[in-house]
Amino acid sequence: MNNEPSTAGRAGAGAPLRLVIFDFDGTLADTSRHIVLTVQRTERAMGLPVHSEEQCAGIIGLVLKDAFSALHPSLSDEAAEACADTYRRIFAETLAGFPPKPFDGVVQMLEQLHGRGLLLAIASSRSSRSLRALWADMHMPVEMAMTVGSDDTERHKPDGEPVEKIMEALGVPAAATLTVGDMPVDILMGHNGGTRTCGVSYGNASRELLEKAGADFVIDDALSLLGVVDRLCRTN
Repeated sequence: MNNEPSTAGRAGAGAPLRLVIFDFDGTLADTSRHIVLTVQRTERAMGLPVHSEEQCAGIIGLVLKDAFSALHPSLSDEAAEACADTYRRIFAETLAGFPPKPFDGVVQMLEQLHGRGLLLAIASSRSSRSLRALWADMHMPVEMAMTVGSDDTERHKPDGEPVEKIMEALGVPAAATLTVGDMPVDILMGHNGGTRTCGVSYGNASRELLEKAGADFVIDDALSLLGVVDRLCRTN
């Protein structure tokens, strides 16, 4: 595995880095197994065809209603929302068996970024309640400057509104911001918000898909983000 971050696009452009906005699922926390099983259990409960693990993993990053609409295009809006409600219930009921855990290197990476004085935030397609509860359950040693869930914005990934909301609240321009995520929708969200982007290939999408989405950097492990940050902090 090549752990040197690949670069493309606007990797060298912009102001020195001040803010890093992370996706949650598949970027900071290893939750994919629980998400996939919950999607499949929801499909069974709703009497829908059950998709493969790979297909279910492919919709991670979308808000729930959009995720079920993507898997089942013939669903009405009402039926897709009903699937989302069922998913939330099953996810909460089974959470004890799948406690969220940070990926290897995430704790050290966040501690070092925080120690350098960078602002850290999360933009997730989870509801704000779910996101904050899972983050608290992980007992992470670093406090986020801001977290944004799906109910905190009118528009969702891949729209840039989640990162725009964070940048506005923290007073940081897009040129001094890096968006980090494991799915193409994360990369598109960052670019649509005007930020530089870094894909992580250890989550739910491949390096190839992240590069195709236009990621400025792609890394294969969490600690490699420190090298990306070093480079961007030196940008004039």
